[in-house]
Amino acid sequence: MSDRIVNKITISGLRVARESGRPSPLPVPELLSPINGKQFPPYPRILNLSWKAVPGATGYIVNIQFGKNWLSKPPINVTSTFLTTDFPANVPGRWCVSAVDNTGLYSPSPNSQWSNFDFTVQILETPKLISPINGQTFSNYPRTTTLTWQPVANATGYVVTVDACQDRQITSTSIWQNTRKLIVQATSYTFDFIGAQPGRWCVFAIDSTNNHQQSAVSPLNIFIYTV
Repeated sequence: MSDRIVNKITISGLRVARESGRPSPLPVPELLSPINGKQFPPYPRILNLSWKAVPGATGYIVNIQFGKNWLSKPPINVTSTFLTTDFPANVPGRWCVSAVDNTGLYSPSPNSQWSNFDFTVQILETPKLISPINGQTFSNYPRTTTLTWQPVANATGYVVTVDACQDRQITSTSIWQNTRKLIVQATSYTFDFIGAQPGRWCVFAIDSTNNHQQSAVSPLNIFIYTV
């Protein structure tokens, strides 16, 4: 379609709008970024919003809501097609935009559809233990033991806990003594176990950047040294 035809249609539309006394509404803005469902790290809580320009618009009204009950920030008026603003909390949020024309030729557009995002702190996945498997028996001496587990995405380290049973056999009344609890960056840890007795171990993942909550603690795997 040529520019002449487009201009003719636009002028014709404005003439109809003026004659009817009802300005035509502007088109609904098309949101660009962030995409719907975007997951953000909890810090810094900065929103960079952008949308396509609407022909005839002289400005835009941006609405931002947050939290489970969708509390609203005051509407923000801008003349550009982007906005950088702070977000108030580590909670879900959503945003929409409407176009306005202060010349009076057009009435405001309807709001765009809401686009959702989330600053909620995500929980790391629980590490999956590899070795020793639950119930594994060892007869080596010295009692050098290597614990291994699968890596967890976004984890910067792992907290490893090792307990020793004070009895040679596990019973319902057995007492467990903690022998090791430390942070390691690798997905394995080697140490010498303290005696010919049962032991158990578990791991949870952490993120020192504070962009994720620590994971749940893995299930306990029991191992037994016979010598």
